[in-house]
Amino acid sequence: MRQNKGLKGILIIIALVFASGLIAALVMPSLRPGRLEIPAPPPAAVTYEENDHLMMMSLPTTHAILPGENLPEHRPRQSAAPKKLSPPSIAAQADLVPMSKVDSLALDKRLLRNPSDKMLISNYFSKKYNLEPLLLLDYIDHAQDTAQETGIDPLLLLSIMAIESNFNHKVQSPAGAQGLMQVMTSIHADKFAPYGGIEAAFLPAANIRVGALIIKQAIALMGSLQGGLRFYVGAAHPSISDGGFVNKVLNEYARLVDMLGGNGLGLLHNAMQQDLTRKLPPIPAVPIPDERTLSPQEPSLKNTAWPPNPNQLRLPPASSP
Repeated sequence: MRQNKGLKGILIIIALVFASGLIAALVMPSLRPGRLEIPAPPPAAVTYEENDHLMMMSLPTTHAILPGENLPEHRPRQSAAPKKLSPPSIAAQADLVPMSKVDSLALDKRLLRNPSDKMLISNYFSKKYNLEPLLLLDYIDHAQDTAQETGIDPLLLLSIMAIESNFNHKVQSPAGAQGLMQVMTSIHADKFAPYGGIEAAFLPAANIRVGALIIKQAIALMGSLQGGLRFYVGAAHPSISDGGFVNKVLNEYARLVDMLGGNGLGLLHNAMQQDLTRKLPPIPAVPIPDERTLSPQEPSLKNTAWPPNPNQLRLPPASSP
């Protein structure tokens, strides 16, 4: 009897051990020796930006980490490409020319409002001059930024670039005019000082800004858009031929205005009717900072002649017959 009771006790113990092992196998995952299961941390939030082609890899819910291994590191988010530094503004110099002196036909009409407008203008010039649209978009952006600094219509600036250089920023004329807007650096060297010197004349950002400043001064001096354009090419007096420059620029300007929904025909008509018979203002014997010299309390630019000499903007034109 005692042997039977002992045998029954052993069998009961064995059954209990077997049952507990079976329950553990069903309820708890088996753990291999030397392995730990650590829940994976939640993926970090990612902000997607333009040109940020970062893809997050899907991770399992758990990582099996062997002894001596480090926890998995999430791939860090790549920083966005650094933005281009903005060129020095020409606004301080342009503000010395009162807007009240500038013909309204030359002022920014704010027709260039969105990317589709820019693409329309870019495609037009791309087909006309066989240039890359992206290159032209860069020039358009500079023209629009310059318009905000000077008040001059970016479509007028683009029209001048088209006729003067065919959008070739490396071109130089026999007379020494350089860059997109064919600026005479020998005369306007001081205006390139903020951009590092006259070598910047072949940089679109600098050339467009300096050219816009010169055309603004010329329009204010002559009292009209047509007169300012003639002044710009050294043909200020109506008896001097401008080689068709003014008509080409005005027609291109009117075409761009029409393309963006403005009244290009009206602009062209008004510009061509402007009076060019007024006499040139006298050229001062000693250069003065600007026409606001009568108000000595106001700041002025150093080494800036006002009004500029029309014969210095280009080589002296040949006398008309």
